[in-house]
Amino acid sequence: MQRAVEHVLGKKYLLPAHQGRAFIKPGDILPMNYHFTTTLAHIMENGGRVVELLQPGALTISSANPFKGNMDIGALEALIAEHGVKKSPSSAWKP
Repeated sequence: MQRAVEHVLGKKYLLPAHQGRAFIKPGDILPMNYHFTTTLAHIMENGGRVVELLQPGALTISSANPFKGNMDIGALEALIAEHGVKKSPSSAWKP
C-alpha cells in the first residue's frame, strides 16, 4: 500500500481514516457542518439523523469570507445541551 500511495499521490506518508458511517445506530444524531448526499443517505438508512450546523452565511455564494466551512459552535453547544453526548463503548475520549 505504501508503494501505491507514493506512486499515485507522490506522498511518502498516509493516514487512513474511517469516516465512521458504519457505526451509525438508530436514533443517533450527527452534527456536521454540511453533508455529501451519499453520507446523508447512509446515515438515514441506518436510522440516524443529520443536523447541519452551518455558520451564518455559509451558503452565500458571493462572499469575501475565505472559508465558510466552519461549524456554528453556538448551535453545536445548543444541540449538546438538548440531547447530551453519546460516546461509543470503545471511545478513548474521556471527559
